Amino acid sequence: MNLQNPLRGISILCGLIILSISSYAQELGSFVDPRDNRSYETVMYSIDNNSGSISDLDEYSTYLTGEAATFEVNFENGIPSTITWMSQNLNFETSESKCKYDSSPDCNPYGRLYTWSEAMEVCPAGWHLPSDNEWFLLASLYGSIAEAGKNLKTKSLNGTNTSLFSVVKPSIFWSSSDLDGESALDWKVNYRWDKLQRWKGGKNLFNSVRCVKDY
Repeated sequence: MNLQNPLRGISILCGLIILSISSYAQELGSFVDPRDNRSYETVMYSIDNNSGSISDLDEYSTYLTGEAATFEVNFENGIPSTITWMSQNLNFETSESKCKYDSSPDCNPYGRLYTWSEAMEVCPAGWHLPSDNEWFLLASLYGSIAEAGKNLKTKSLNGTNTSLFSVVKPSIFWSSSDLDGESALDWKVNYRWDKLQRWKGGKNLFNSVRCVKDY
């Protein structure tokens, strides 16, 4: 078990109030996918103050709408008290999946890449592809979109890995939130930026998948 309790407060950016979750804890675990007996590391975020909603400035909305935008994120049943993510890329073989980077023939250690339609169905039972809101929630725990990238990636990517999310290579991750018949929202972590990048990706492209446990 690994527990951390950093505090979060309220900051002001470009005249807009950005709210983040006030406190949280991390707990490491593991999950074995019964479909192929492959084991994944997991991290559970316990959110102490889960009332209200999350507001965040997404400067990368420029790429979607032509200008930056502030988003208010609401969950149907309120912000969950815990949320558990796989801290490794999914590596379940499907007929159309591909290996990432220079992985070995079994796609270790970087997992597989999936089209959006496959990504929507590929997580094991009891898990799901994270929504755009769930990505926003994760970002809010680590300083908002503007800062979360550095805390989700390892030192090899010029990050801190404070989140224990352990992104080890530049990656684009699918969300379950589609925009239209041809595109869906994805989230990018790269070497150069401390930010997370929220992007419009073609559904026929191949991206990585991190699964979230149902709650």
